[in-house]
Amino acid sequence: METGEGLALAKAPDAIFGLCATDSGVFLSTLGGSLFHYTHGEPIRLLLKLDCPLYKVSYSRGILCAIDQKGRYWESDNFQDWSHTQVHGGSLRGMFGSEDQLMLSGAQGQIFERRGHDWISYTDGSNETIYSLIVSAETLITAGKDAQIRDWKKEQDGWNVKQSVPAHMNAIYALSLSHDGEFLLSASRDRSFKIWKASDLELLKVMDVSKSKEAHSRSVNYAQWLDNRRFITAGDDGQIKLWDWVPA
Repeated sequence: METGEGLALAKAPDAIFGLCATDSGVFLSTLGGSLFHYTHGEPIRLLLKLDCPLYKVSYSRGILCAIDQKGRYWESDNFQDWSHTQVHGGSLRGMFGSEDQLMLSGAQGQIFERRGHDWISYTDGSNETIYSLIVSAETLITAGKDAQIRDWKKEQDGWNVKQSVPAHMNAIYALSLSHDGEFLLSASRDRSFKIWKASDLELLKVMDVSKSKEAHSRSVNYAQWLDNRRFITAGDDGQIKLWDWVPA
């Protein structure tokens, strides 16, 4: 299995914590509370500036969404006018949005599922911050400060943890599923990203500075599959890198 060298695409003015690649370009959220839009060959454009870190950004159905350190969920349909909702008393760190579902995660092992105008909360029992979550069919996958990846199942009483796997040496900041659902990508404060078999969390690949000079020199805070082979990563070094994945 091979992972192609990380091609540097752009550099943000400060540490990148959230990234969303779309047909409309790349949206970046940063530790300094800025939300940027980047299109290849164009200057990075500032869309929103807050007085606290913006941890995640998502773009779906014409709505740009972001979450911040003060527990607020932000959205805009024109990149200029913003509204926000107070979801959590602590920091919000993870976000997953699809056509019919929106879920957030935060401190004390909590996840929040939006149902109409209400937010329903669940906990993983760890009391540690959940930094990332993804949903596929009836399965939820989360990861966070305790460096474990957790597999949840939806049951009659809601979401419940079914499996927990020690995955990194430090906090896991991002998870992403390949478009065919076969591979799971994780990015960590330990300066590495890893590729897993999604069905059983078998480890397939580790990438850090000991494996390639093109790897991130500091914490890897975000990772996103672009298709079933290519993905991008970003982190504290401000670099956005493009990778090719060739499974065995």
